[in-house]
Amino acid sequence: MPDGIRTLAEAHAWHEATDRLWNEGVPAGTDFARNWLLRTKDLVQKYRPDMVYFDNFDLPLEQYGLDFTSWFYNQSLQWNGGRLEAVVTSKMTPPQRRMGIVDDVERGGKSYIERFPWQTDTCIGGWHYDIETYRNDGYKSAANVIHTLCDVVSKNGNLMLSVPMRGDGTIDDKEEKVVEEIADWMGRYGEAIYGSRPWKLNGEGPTRGNAGNFSEGGPKSPYTARDVRYVTRNGNLHALVMGWPEDGIARMTLLAQDNPTMPGRIERVTIQGDNTPLPFKRTAEALEVTLPQGARHEIGVPLIISGNGVTA
Repeated sequence: MPDGIRTLAEAHAWHEATDRLWNEGVPAGTDFARNWLLRTKDLVQKYRPDMVYFDNFDLPLEQYGLDFTSWFYNQSLQWNGGRLEAVVTSKMTPPQRRMGIVDDVERGGKSYIERFPWQTDTCIGGWHYDIETYRNDGYKSAANVIHTLCDVVSKNGNLMLSVPMRGDGTIDDKEEKVVEEIADWMGRYGEAIYGSRPWKLNGEGPTRGNAGNFSEGGPKSPYTARDVRYVTRNGNLHALVMGWPEDGIARMTLLAQDNPTMPGRIERVTIQGDNTPLPFKRTAEALEVTLPQGARHEIGVPLIISGNGVTA
């Protein structure tokens, strides 16, 4: 705050007039930026984090932010035998920074496959614990979280998820249920997520993913079994079906016989974690895969599609 503010009322008035006016420039006539750089370096040297998350539009404080990021990456190389393990994030990252900074989209997403890695950060509730969210059943469902993850990963992104804790460091029973359901799905099908890469198109279906900061919806997932997201891994195409179709048949129009998007030959379809081949037929309209009832999961299932040139 500027000099001359002496009362709480004056402080509140100044805050109300200036809040949400984001300014990443160096404050004139002060030593703030240099002091910030020294304090931030001290923090990193003390705790050696893997990620520094800047809640900023672009890097903070102009050249000071660039100097810190360069220094942090070089420190990581020294700590890890020449491997760069560090990540720095910022928001609304300008194009000239995208090769070195991970762009962060708060509570939202992107509408396209991003060339460079990015991430969304969200929370199953509010950023801080709120008993009213608990009482009103306002937490995101596990399906919402997993479906968001599938959409984000298909666009070359990561999902950073927060679970708000009470003041004593614990989470409540409703949060625990959400976390356990997420863990159950990831325990079965996480291999379709970790280490995957985007395909030529990110997906299909009636539901479009969020685009832009603060664009996410309510606690329930808007996706259905007609929504599919695609990634590749180990030379196979993974189709992330976001729900369980009522008739037990997953349909993917992008993989139809006559669709030029996928000219390769499909030879085998399995569910992640089970090598048993699934019955399928490839018509002019869609690839239709019959799902086994024993694998039923309301959140959805990842299908592994193998064949000649399926990931080309």
